[in-house]
Amino acid sequence: MHKPFNTSFIKIAVLVLIALTLASGCKKKDEISKRVKYGFDNVVSDKLIDILTQGFDNCTCAPTIFKAKYENQIVYYFRYASAYCDGIIAPTLYDSQGNIVAKMNDVFEYSEKVSEKEVIYRCGH
Repeated sequence: MHKPFNTSFIKIAVLVLIALTLASGCKKKDEISKRVKYGFDNVVSDKLIDILTQGFDNCTCAPTIFKAKYENQIVYYFRYASAYCDGIIAPTLYDSQGNIVAKMNDVFEYSEKVSEKEVIYRCGH
């Protein structure tokens, strides 16, 4: 006597494959929407986006991401931009790959050496 073919295994395998396909698609969609949400172009690495958007769950002090020039190089940095918090921290400047280019010692050094500042994203706006 032959045992009948068990189709429940195939049904479960198909459901698992569908679930994995949907889960992988959702992750890619989240990465794309994060890049678009914060206004980054394709030159900027995911590493840099993660560095600069940490703590954006709370918009107190209007955390802002800037693109600027430092010693003829395009840099990106995070800074508080509200009137209450502006100048609290001297920013760390990153290249498009998320590598540190410079750490500003104080706000005055930042004001003198960083030019062509452009707001890419301001939390809460």
